[in-house]
Formats: sequence, structure tokens, C-alpha cells
Amino acid sequence: MVQASAQDLSGLIVPGTAGAPVPLEQFLTDSFTTVLLILHRGNSVYEWSAKSGALTDVLPCYSITKSVIGVVAGALMERGDLDPERGVVTYVPELASGGYRGVTVRDLLDMRTGDDYRETYDSDGELARLTMSRERSPGAPFESVRDMLCRIERVGRHDGPFAYRSLDTEALGWVIERATGTSMDVLADEIVLGPLGCVGGVFARDAQGHVSQSGGLSMRPVDVTRFGVMMLNSGAVGDQQIVSPFFVKDLRAGHRSDSTAGIGQGSYRNQFWVPVRGGRELLALGIHGQMLWMDAASDTLFVKLSTWPTPSDPTMLSATYAVAQACATALDEGAPPEITLPR
Repeated sequence: MVQASAQDLSGLIVPGTAGAPVPLEQFLTDSFTTVLLILHRGNSVYEWSAKSGALTDVLPCYSITKSVIGVVAGALMERGDLDPERGVVTYVPELASGGYRGVTVRDLLDMRTGDDYRETYDSDGELARLTMSRERSPGAPFESVRDMLCRIERVGRHDGPFAYRSLDTEALGWVIERATGTSMDVLADEIVLGPLGCVGGVFARDAQGHVSQSGGLSMRPVDVTRFGVMMLNSGAVGDQQIVSPFFVKDLRAGHRSDSTAGIGQGSYRNQFWVPVRGGRELLALGIHGQMLWMDAASDTLFVKLSTWPTPSDPTMLSATYAVAQACATALDEGAPPEITLPR
């Protein structure tokens, strides 16, 4: 265990994974934390890692990948290279043969292709079929992820209710690549990761060499913080605007038809979670306990990368969100001095 802090939060009493309050350090151990990084008012104020060197290890981000792709899409929309109101088949005609033929780019961005789907981890569910097709494992129902996108039987619904669906991001990534003629790993590096100064970010690929769009990005924890700081800074890094303040403002507004409160009852916009519509918070989440919480109201960034034994744990997720808020409240009592993170 490695710890360094400008303000000692290790003893801060926070909600525990079993419901009873516990010190922060115990929560980090109980919730299978690999790395925790907290920035407040532009300063790095607390870091914790389960082992030496974890801060600069390249770790899987899983579905935090989606939010990086959301920013790529935002930049392309602002350039006029991607039209969110166009049907996906105008970019990828091959999608006309399957369940995505009736949806728009905006539907993919906000995961509104219908409400008859639930992202579960059943052995015979869509996620399992997606994984098998990506790896082209024996018995895979499709030859590749793109074959799956073209042949998936479900009928997509334009501007339907929100339903979180990783396959939507796979379709979005293909649309973006076709619109630009450029692979997503190159686009992400040119538009987002490179300008942020990220080192070692790498995308996984499927058996046919295509980028894994819905969860394939691995990054160093310190570079995940750079992405979060850019979002807190209204899309800017230094003097360079990665994506406009209008994009970030639109994110925080959420979708017009969604709820107005609660992490599980908020909104989803452009591949980001919006805990409270019209608030100042944004979330990027990944399976097995990856969380990037960006709260402009308290100017706090909370990065927790973990190794939960199960892909999804609603109780652990709710506790982690509450812990992030508790840390921000504690830090707001006084701005601590800066500590330096590795480059």
C-alpha cells in the first residue's frame, strides 16, 4: 500500500461497502481499489495505491473509453465532420441490413435505440455474444463485432427511452471511423490524448483488427485525471480547446426527457453519465469499479480504478459515489497545498 496526501483523508469517515461508516482507507481496501486520485481546485491533494508503481501503470479503463469517444464525437460535430441528426446508415450503409437501420447518430450518442434491452452479464446475453464475436472464440454467433452490428436482430427505435447498451458505442465508433476515414485510436490520440499529454494510452482490438470501441482503452491513472481536468475546465487544456464549453454545458444539461436527480435516475448524454440534469457533475464509469467523477461545483476530481470481483455491483457503485461526495465536502473546508503526481 502506498499513500501520499497534502490533506490526510485516510481517516475521513465515509459510507462503507456494507452500509456502516468506515475510515476512507478501509473503504479503499474493502472496495478492491487499485488507485485513488483526488484533485481539488486544480491541485492534486490525495493519492492512494494498492502497490508501488500503480500510478504509472497502464490500467484498463473499460467503459470510461465511451466518454473519451464521446469527446472525440463532440469535437467532430463541432468541426462539421459528424452530423448527429443523420441516420447511421448514411455513414455505414451495411447497417441497413440489421437492427440499427432506423436510428440516428444522436440515438447512439445518448443510447436511445430502444427500451427493450438491459445490459446484463448472462452467459447467453448480448454482452457475452459481443465478447465472443470480438475474440472470435469457438461457437461465436457472429464472425466479428461489425458482423454482429449488421445482423443483430433487435429493431432499433429512434429517440427511444434510454437503455445503456455497449453495442451502441461499437456502432458509434464505426460511424465515426467511416465519417472521417480514420481509425478511432488515431482520432483519440490526435483529438484528445495527445493534446492532454497522455502517455501509453492503448486501445485493444478485436480478432479482425478493429478498435474495441465500447471498453478497450487502457491508460495510466495520472492520464485519466488529465482527461477529467480538461472536462472540469470546460473542454480546455491550457490555451487549447479540445471541445467547446457549449459541448460541456450540453452534457451537464442531460437529455430533455430524463429524470432530474440521482446517480441511477439521472441522465446519459454523449457517452457520459449525468447524475443530476442541469447540475455541475459528470461521471465516466467502467465495469469492475472504474469511476471518474468530475464536479465543477466543488472543483473536485475523483478517480478510482478498481478490481471488483464482479463486473457490476450497484451497492459498491452507490457507496463509491457517496464517498466521492464526502471527500469533496471535506476538502471544501479548506484548499490544501498541491502535491506533485508522476509525469
